Amino acid sequence: MTSNFTLKLLNFYTRITPTRVETCANLFFSTIYGEAVQTVILSGDKSKSVKEDESIKKLERLSALKITSTDIKNLEEDISFSQRILDVNTENVEPLYNIVEDYITCPLRDDIVCENESREQVLMNTKNVYEGFFTAPSVGIVTKKEKNVVEM
Repeated sequence: MTSNFTLKLLNFYTRITPTRVETCANLFFSTIYGEAVQTVILSGDKSKSVKEDESIKKLERLSALKITSTDIKNLEEDISFSQRILDVNTENVEPLYNIVEDYITCPLRDDIVCENESREQVLMNTKNVYEGFFTAPSVGIVTKKEKNVVEM
């Protein structure tokens, strides 16, 4: 039920780079997007538009996407749908049974932190290093001076 615009934004952040930077970008994006959605939903102010929320302007600038009025309308529909889900009373509902847990054939292991590799060994895997950290290409953050916005 997610709008095409929302999927475009998510796809934008999954195309950045196939490294851990992608995970960080997705997490950052979902945090900003979630802030915008939560601000509108949790405020309880049905008259408040997504367009009025500062998080949307921040999202537009960081994603370098032009957010049109149609996109905002689609986003408001997504939020409206989410609100209906949040309104469902689940107070006396038992947790659902997960059939996958009974049929996992691969034994799972505990996630244990190992100190086997040094920082230098890890950084040798890439040529994109600056002052001891991985670097990634710029994602085209739009400033107020620039109006280079990507149309999708």
